[in-house]
Amino acid sequence: MLEEKEFLRKKFLQRRENLSPSFIQKESVIVSGELLKFLSACTYKNIVFYFPIKGEVDLRKAMVSLFQKSDIHIFLPRFDLSQNQYCFSKIENLDTDLVLGKYNVMEPKSNLATISIQQAQTLIDIWIVPGIVFDLKGYRIGFGKGYYDLFLKSVKGLKIGIGYDWQFLETVPHSATDVSMNYMFSGTKILKF
Repeated sequence: MLEEKEFLRKKFLQRRENLSPSFIQKESVIVSGELLKFLSACTYKNIVFYFPIKGEVDLRKAMVSLFQKSDIHIFLPRFDLSQNQYCFSKIENLDTDLVLGKYNVMEPKSNLATISIQQAQTLIDIWIVPGIVFDLKGYRIGFGKGYYDLFLKSVKGLKIGIGYDWQFLETVPHSATDVSMNYMFSGTKILKF
């Protein structure tokens, strides 16, 4: 199973990294719009997003739109070097609240309000999750470090996977430690599990 996951990860990541900026922008606008429509019908206060890397669907416009709502709190993951694990920091501005962090990913500055994984598991209402490959049962393959599965294994909130149409397969290999999503969004699909 690990070999199959690694094969799929490599194949789909290479394709995603070769996407044109215009394709990423076009698809990101569509997915952001659909996500915002979906969120407008949900009751939530705290939401975790990701900062896009390596051709991921870019939801920064959706985040900027949500910054305008005073009752919504947006969090991004941040690697806490002192604890050697991720935590989540509340952000209010993509231009001033982020720095280049571990794994060369933009993440919140260390002086921002932060919650632990354990606090996030009960406090966060919606988790927006990237992936490299998804399946039609809600499972995903990420970069292989298991961070998202660690975050998500005990969460009470909704888990929403975000990807492109071509990233969806009928099934992907998964184990007992892999966490499935409640919804998946792409440019033309919204799947509920």
